[in-house]
Amino acid sequence: MKKYLPLCMTLTLFTPCLARIDAGIYQSKTFMWTRPAFLNMAAEQAFWHDFIYNKPSKGGNSVQIKSMYQKSLPKKRIKQYFLFGCSGNLLVTGDDSSCVEDRNVRAEWLGIPDSQFSGRMTIDPEQRQTGFSFTFHKDISTLSDLSMFQDYWVSVELPIFAVRNSLNLTQYDINFNGERNQGPTDLISAFNQKCWHYAKIPNERSNLNAVGLLFKFGRAFLSQDHFQVVYYSTLNIPFGDGQNPEYLFDAYLGTNRHFGMGAGANFQVLLNQDASRYALCWFLNLEQLFLMRNKQLRTFDLKGKPWSRYMLYNRMDGPANQNIPGVNILTLKSRVRPYNWVDFSTGWRFMTEHWDLELGYDLWGHGNERVEIRCNFPEIYGIAGDGATPEGKAVSASKSTICHRAENDTTTMTNYDSCTQSSPGNPTICQKDLFVPVTLGDIDETSAEAQSAINHKVHIAIGYVDKGTNMDGFFGFGGSLEFPQKNSALHLWNIWFKVGASR
Repeated sequence: MKKYLPLCMTLTLFTPCLARIDAGIYQSKTFMWTRPAFLNMAAEQAFWHDFIYNKPSKGGNSVQIKSMYQKSLPKKRIKQYFLFGCSGNLLVTGDDSSCVEDRNVRAEWLGIPDSQFSGRMTIDPEQRQTGFSFTFHKDISTLSDLSMFQDYWVSVELPIFAVRNSLNLTQYDINFNGERNQGPTDLISAFNQKCWHYAKIPNERSNLNAVGLLFKFGRAFLSQDHFQVVYYSTLNIPFGDGQNPEYLFDAYLGTNRHFGMGAGANFQVLLNQDASRYALCWFLNLEQLFLMRNKQLRTFDLKGKPWSRYMLYNRMDGPANQNIPGVNILTLKSRVRPYNWVDFSTGWRFMTEHWDLELGYDLWGHGNERVEIRCNFPEIYGIAGDGATPEGKAVSASKSTICHRAENDTTTMTNYDSCTQSSPGNPTICQKDLFVPVTLGDIDETSAEAQSAINHKVHIAIGYVDKGTNMDGFFGFGGSLEFPQKNSALHLWNIWFKVGASR
């Protein structure tokens, strides 16, 4: 029983990961986890499962090369993850527009100088991943005669991928009548202003690099007559670039520079009695990867104020109407904890002497990310108000939202000095301008966290196998269709081709 303890531990790790995944529709988020194409357990195991544990010679070596293409499909709910509201599009108008009562975003917050401006916008998040990976598998028993190394193995995988992300910002019904040299004249230019240091919405972002190294060390407890019981540990060492906070939905590689450690298990059971002509097998694979924390720059919103990162702000005791972009203030050094990723795969394999057909169902998921601000936030900025104090200094309007600007912040005074307005009906009371700064407690840390996701997937694979005296070889292809349960992950389809050999 003791030798099967690692397998029980894998199941124990897998269960609480899914328990942390709740239901919901998420809005106004600034970061989304996208599934790396190379971390695809179904594609990794297809045709490869017998080769690596039943090598034909004493060499104990196996290699496989896998090429993949993965693309997202449009889905209305995904738009809401980055936007807000239920329609999937936003109405942006100035304060003097005829449809100001129906607007979602105040144009002046975006620096658009025309108070009569009106326009609508939407997005359509899209991702493509293309690349290949090389995997080498080695039996440790070929390196030593010690019995303790019997059935143990080690493998290393090197993936090289290109990633292209786009939010596909689309604008329509644009009406601009202002001065064209005073600021942005449309929504696309408004979300790509040079004075914005972070959270821009570009047309496209791409990245190409070696993603990292994925090491595995394990033992085949059983691998004969189409029955398999395998347990392994994993170590992920990232190479690729992390997300660039200058852009929303940036094209980062792999695990976003998070080191990872995990474990996995593979099971296979023969279902028919006579396997001399063909074998019908049921398989089940589990893999869990714990991603270690790292430091990043993340962009935040204020609590209860979606898209407040795109509002304008003033500095306390500074000159009036400074109009500092909120993205420059609310992008902060943070500590990011992604916790666990879980991959589950099960299905049937039909194997003959030369052909291998696989049909399966897969599940991929992760819990909520945790982001913690790790810098001293200067509590000297407030949402920009209108006008200035009698001394010519900046005012704030803390009750403003992305939809409208509220009245300037004031406080009631019984002293006539520095008063800006008398209280009606009581000449001994007046109102004094009050600057209300944004505090650390006003920042919504969840707005910068990747939200939990769980994706359902179906896959199919077919391959040709040739088993020789000193070398076995195979080639095959497969594909999958992936359905997100919530709007915190992309709707994906995937195709792949692979070749491999053992000796």
